[in-house]
Amino acid sequence: MEKTYRALVVRKDETSKKVSHQITELSHKSLNEGEIKIAVKYSSLNYKDALSLTGHPGVTRKFPHVPGIDAAGIVIETRSPEIKEGTEVIVTGSDLGMNTHGGLGEVIIVPQTWAVPKPKTLTLKEAMELGTAGFTAAQCVQAIHSLVPTHNNDLPVIVSGATGGVGSIALALLHNLNYPIQALSRKAAEPNSPAATFLTQLCNLSPDNILDPSAALTEEMMAKPLLKETALSAIDTVGGDILAYLLKVIRYRGGVAACGLAKAADLNTTVYPFILRGVSLIGIDSAACPYPERLNIWEKLSSTWKLTSLSPLVKTISLEAAPSELKHFLTGSVTGRIVVEHKW
Repeated sequence: MEKTYRALVVRKDETSKKVSHQITELSHKSLNEGEIKIAVKYSSLNYKDALSLTGHPGVTRKFPHVPGIDAAGIVIETRSPEIKEGTEVIVTGSDLGMNTHGGLGEVIIVPQTWAVPKPKTLTLKEAMELGTAGFTAAQCVQAIHSLVPTHNNDLPVIVSGATGGVGSIALALLHNLNYPIQALSRKAAEPNSPAATFLTQLCNLSPDNILDPSAALTEEMMAKPLLKETALSAIDTVGGDILAYLLKVIRYRGGVAACGLAKAADLNTTVYPFILRGVSLIGIDSAACPYPERLNIWEKLSSTWKLTSLSPLVKTISLEAAPSELKHFLTGSVTGRIVVEHKW
């Protein structure tokens, strides 16, 4: 084992409060009982990582720190009877990359309960092409998949934030499960835009099924407590008035799986969708997902729900490129997924 490893380290000056970052050599630490040490082969970038890079106190409070809420690699040392050396594992969620050094380092140390053994039919890179975004998307799809009615309906499932990591994978999963789908996306609503082309490559989405949020969020429409039932269910990644709009258009006993606040954290709505149409608003949290459910989701993503080609969705970069790519998350200009490959 090398004596040191590389990591993207974020530091905060306690006097000036200035936040800085650089790729640094770190020394290995010893394990506590129940912990495992993982040589990270791949990570992936997420909005939380961008916030952590800027020192956002809602994400990271302990410095110096290594971001990266996703990691996939090989166990190189263990003090757990449950996981042996050489086991390929996936770590997403929990505190990884928030206040525990994360996947933008070549080595992580985590409690063994955070690690899921990688399914045999999934590679480490495929696991990170999905990452927290894919895991969350699968949770959302599972939530609306369990509602009645599900199939045998002409109405689509609407996905907001459709060109982002969660939204794009959710669309791909729904497409593979033969749901009619519509994308709610400002970037993709412009004809022949790169975002529109991206959605066409991803799931054969026609321009007629790409909705412009500005057309939906008119003052007149937002003033109404209910609108015409135009969607079977929905997956919302942005919150705010988009989520309020989606609740108004869901058909009887459909639902909205809500997992993000990229637009806003507030929700201005009425009880009418719930008491007149029986609409469900389902909260999705991936970080604290119970271990048995976590295993079940990864098993689905590696078998019956496996996406055979994520190539239109994924960009692979080096650790050195991660800081500049993370800045794009803060401007909302990221499309699809970004995987970080550690060169061992």
